[in-house]
Amino acid sequence: MIFKMKRIFCNVGLSVSLVFVCGCSLDSATRYSPNYSDQRFQKIQTGMSELEVSNVLGAPISISTQNWSEVWSYFPSHLKQSSNQTEFRLGDTEDWTKLNFDSSGIVKGVKGQYLQGGLIGLSKQDIASRFGTPSQIETRDGLILYYYSAPKKPGDSFERRIIFFGADDKKVKKIEASKYHD
Repeated sequence: MIFKMKRIFCNVGLSVSLVFVCGCSLDSATRYSPNYSDQRFQKIQTGMSELEVSNVLGAPISISTQNWSEVWSYFPSHLKQSSNQTEFRLGDTEDWTKLNFDSSGIVKGVKGQYLQGGLIGLSKQDIASRFGTPSQIETRDGLILYYYSAPKKPGDSFERRIIFFGADDKKVKKIEASKYHD
């Protein structure tokens, strides 16, 4: 009986130890690409080619493109923008809105909830006449996004891992490792 208890205790201890050593948990809400590891992901550097990234991380779960040319941001004037980033130091999406325009000046994407109404499909002129001058305007080149993680269930929070490549030169422009809340 004592021998069985020791064996059960050792097996449970080994299982718990493996979870801590591997850095994974049995109830993780994140699904990763087959060859993904945090160690490999940390090897990725800006300027690497798509082929170099694929050699390190393997194939991504999915690939998408962002082809907008301009992003207009609206947020209340009392909120401050981070000095070294284009992201705002804001907690809730009610505090800001980013409008992504395609090359013909039409809204193709909306993020945040500061501005209300059906904004997809409106022109820059329509937006400016409704809401005035934006708080910030950014121009962006097209990007190709390699997603190396996804939520196990739609709508769940997960560990997001994305590599952003320039659409023109196919070189890494940005590397994102963040907790994502849908």
